[in-house]
Amino acid sequence: MQLLAKITPYRPLVLPILLLIFTTTYLQDALSTGMLFRYGLPGASFMPVVLSVIMYVGVATIILREIAAIRRSSCTEIQSGSNGIHLAPLCIAGATLGLVLFLKILGFLMAGTLYVFVLLSIFRVQDSRSLRGLAIRAAISVIITGLVYLFFRTLFSVRLPEGVFI
Repeated sequence: MQLLAKITPYRPLVLPILLLIFTTTYLQDALSTGMLFRYGLPGASFMPVVLSVIMYVGVATIILREIAAIRRSSCTEIQSGSNGIHLAPLCIAGATLGLVLFLKILGFLMAGTLYVFVLLSIFRVQDSRSLRGLAIRAAISVIITGLVYLFFRTLFSVRLPEGVFI
């Protein structure tokens, strides 16, 4: 029982550590596929390497925040009932499902902006009770989605869904 009590505070670190393992495996596979650049253009392993670096930064941020929360002993987990089910991963899965379902209908710009806004809400970026906080969150969503759109449109010449309303 004492061992379980010692392990329990570190439970939120399990998923980020698994993500680090999967990302490292993904990066290793991506680096074995070929060169990053070929004939002056991004090669087959360029995008997987970029995604891996972004993933490393994100997971490292999550791990550092979790460790800080463990040290403060004031974890802010969302609880449902008495068993302490984390609702945030379910909300993220639901938001991702919504993105997939509405991507063709709304188009990338609208669906992506809504998706980023929901993710920012789940992670509690800015105060959600104030109008200023909602406006900042909306602006961040538009900027992130716009940058992603420009990145894929200009660098890779990928056509993203425009939606049925355009």
